[in-house]
Amino acid sequence: MKPSVRHILIGAVWAAAVAWVWPSAAAADEWVVGAGHRTWAEPLERSLALDDSTVRGSVQPRQVRPGENILHAGPPNPSANGMTTVFGYVWSFRRGELYMNMDGYEVGWNPRLWSGGSATAAGNPALVDGVEDLSALFTEAPITGRPNPDDWYTVDLAIPVPVDSVAFFPPQRGLHPVLGQLYRDLFPRGYAVSRATVPTGWLISDEEPNDTGRSSSYHPLAEVVSQTFGNPRSVVGLAFPLRFTRFLRVYFGGVAQTFSVAEIKAFGRGFPAEARYVSVPIAVDQRRPVSYGSARWHLSRFRLAADGSVVPDSLAPVRLELRTRTGLDDEPRVYHVFDELGRQQVVDKAAFLAATVARTQFQVGSAGSRGAITEDTEGWDPWSSPYQVSGEEIRSADARPYLQFRFQLLTDDPLAFGRLDSLSIEYSPLLAANVFGEVSVAGQGPAAAVAELPMGADTVLVYDLRAVFDSADQQGFDGVQLDVPAGMRFVGLEAGTPLAPVAPDSVIQVSPERLRLSFASHRITRTANVPLRVRLRGAVYQSSTYLTGTVLDSRGTRLPQTITPGDASAEVATNSVQLRSSQVRVQVLQAVDVHPAVLTPNGDGVNDLAAVGFALFGVEEAGVQVAVLDLAGREVARLPGGRPSAGVHAVSWDGRDGHGTVVPPGVYLVQVEVKVDRGTYRVVRPLTVAY
Repeated sequence: MKPSVRHILIGAVWAAAVAWVWPSAAAADEWVVGAGHRTWAEPLERSLALDDSTVRGSVQPRQVRPGENILHAGPPNPSANGMTTVFGYVWSFRRGELYMNMDGYEVGWNPRLWSGGSATAAGNPALVDGVEDLSALFTEAPITGRPNPDDWYTVDLAIPVPVDSVAFFPPQRGLHPVLGQLYRDLFPRGYAVSRATVPTGWLISDEEPNDTGRSSSYHPLAEVVSQTFGNPRSVVGLAFPLRFTRFLRVYFGGVAQTFSVAEIKAFGRGFPAEARYVSVPIAVDQRRPVSYGSARWHLSRFRLAADGSVVPDSLAPVRLELRTRTGLDDEPRVYHVFDELGRQQVVDKAAFLAATVARTQFQVGSAGSRGAITEDTEGWDPWSSPYQVSGEEIRSADARPYLQFRFQLLTDDPLAFGRLDSLSIEYSPLLAANVFGEVSVAGQGPAAAVAELPMGADTVLVYDLRAVFDSADQQGFDGVQLDVPAGMRFVGLEAGTPLAPVAPDSVIQVSPERLRLSFASHRITRTANVPLRVRLRGAVYQSSTYLTGTVLDSRGTRLPQTITPGDASAEVATNSVQLRSSQVRVQVLQAVDVHPAVLTPNGDGVNDLAAVGFALFGVEEAGVQVAVLDLAGREVARLPGGRPSAGVHAVSWDGRDGHGTVVPPGVYLVQVEVKVDRGTYRVVRPLTVAY
């Protein structure tokens, strides 16, 4: 039987009233970078657009200063070797991702310059080499008098950068050796400049859309900042609003023209929309597996004033997004080299670096050449979802000796930035070498390889736990915290061999989606290690749900330890904590109920509120509107619906209209409406108001 709205509300009140509290936070060690501890350079694998020199011990985005050419850093470099932008990453003059990888470059990290629209298009390094007195580009007008063939160049800065002007020009001195004309007079008469922040597929690696019947054709980017067919200036300087810009496209064409270009420059001011940092794998405790606690950081916010000074601004639209992952060794990547049959074989990093680098697409796959670099999905877990608030618990798996982190310093305003002063990672010794968890549906037994249950059906679930100890230092645990679907209830606890019912010391519904059990009288230790089984009952409203959890130490001396999905019981065979629903396509809106049936909003504390309950099935997020209508269909009041996910939900009505006035007695209609991609679902229930 599904819980009624009344039962749900009573359960919530009971949970809030529970006086028992888990002991205070465990004593933990901290691994800290910044703030007088490790320098940011020590654990650095790579970074982009970060500055660790302005304020000692802190990192912040690298500032773009007025008059600074974003496209070229350092003195003129006619050799084009190792040229970088102001952010220090080396230019790639190949467009396609495959070709970039051959050179050891990466889209989204290295800036790119290419000509035309083909995925194999190469760029012209001389356009950004800082050499202004030599022609990098020369084109003669067709003898037919028709416009020049389309000729365009695209810059990918890898990240969005604040740009407010572009310049290009021919050499300003010297004569053309054939035409005998001054180079400064050979400027382009027809051009167009456009820019974009968000990449389309064809700006990353694909061929450009075919609009003209050729292999590729010119397309302006999202914002055209300037276009003309009658330019009179030798040095073209274009100013436009300061805006984050990742891609710049300069087009020379539309008219018959003989022209030369020595250099293309871009300028701006402020800070890039993102700056990145990726750490090396870190052994926080001498390569011993540990439990990880919270990630904390100190982020200061600033703004660039009109006079160029930096002032604190606590309201600046700046944020840090941190991600983590943990692993069993110090190499989160897998390296491959091609063998004589063209197959990719796994090798260590040293062998990969010693292998031949393919320089053309015809060399790819040749024996002894480098193959793919992939993520190690066996020894390392995936990157976590981003931590956006300091103090969040680390969501990567415990019982692993290595942790890697990466972060982005993000801003929505080119003149605002964040300064990261410190980052700390909590850790403590393990409670056990590992704790395996396995979820199944009660009664399905070892024949079921997947815990599958009907969506929305009240079902008894079994959560088996098995601990492994390999050190006397692992002191065990006496509590379990499980993240469960909203409304799922504790049924019972079993322990021992064979399993037998035991009474937990306490059961706390920490939140609608978190359950905590304490069993100090049945503490699991190295010398008293027995299987545990938690029985739960409730409904699942998603096609796939994971029942993650941690084991706890009530003594408060060590951090909680995550439960690892795996073989926890010989009686079941799921080896997983995943629940799957056997009914994916169901009615999105169900179980709409209004309680009580008669509302008496007279302030006596009895039936002064009406609870409107409903259940959502199979949706990540839905737009919900709850309205009270009179019998003519006119809206009397609107209740907060929001955008809830799948599960059981409830809102309340106090009998007042939209102006705060108690409505007259009578019969009203409560309408719950849900809008999702599949359409709109609407259910109406009657409600009587009486005094």
